[in-house]
Amino acid sequence: MKKFILILVLTILVSSNFISAIDLLKYKRAICTGCSVAEQCCPGNYCCGPAQKCCGITCCGPSQKCCGNTCCGPTEECCPNNTCCKTCCGDHCCGLTEKCCGSGCCGPAQTCGLDNLCH
Repeated sequence: MKKFILILVLTILVSSNFISAIDLLKYKRAICTGCSVAEQCCPGNYCCGPAQKCCGITCCGPSQKCCGNTCCGPTEECCPNNTCCKTCCGDHCCGLTEKCCGSGCCGPAQTCGLDNLCH
């Protein structure tokens, strides 16, 4: 009797998981047209690969970060204005050899003063 109940419970679990998977595939096909089963459906009705991330209107690679509708590289930051930079400084980017100082960027020979100005 115990074996029968165990088999019955396992059958119900497997059947419900199979039905859930079928419903998920139906939902995926209803929203995303043209995505394969291995791809993921993104909110804008486009497909990304299994190792990619949905990002606005594009797909980011596994080592990239989503920044608005673009992808930043692994060593970049996403700035408030949705641009990718090595160093964000307010709403703009500093160059590779510059440092952020207040709302401006100081060159390599400059220092940032207590007044947040480059000297």
